[in-house]
Amino acid sequence: MNSGANGNAVTALPDGGYHFVQWSDGSTANPRTDTNVTANVSVTASFAANSSGTPVPVMDGWWLLPGILAGLGIFARRRKE
Repeated sequence: MNSGANGNAVTALPDGGYHFVQWSDGSTANPRTDTNVTANVSVTASFAANSSGTPVPVMDGWWLLPGILAGLGIFARRRKE
């Protein structure tokens, strides 16, 4: 690349369950294209785990706890607010 030219677009691709946060130089552009490049640039992408944000279904009245508690036959009652 010639001095002062623009670089190619680079995209940080997270693994499943993660999302892109930022590059090590603080840039949050993704993809990023460095412009007017006059020196070598080395950056690292940072990623963070996605929050599950998955609501847990709850029924009114009596319900059976999942997993090992269900195997033990333990029940719980949700109190109505």
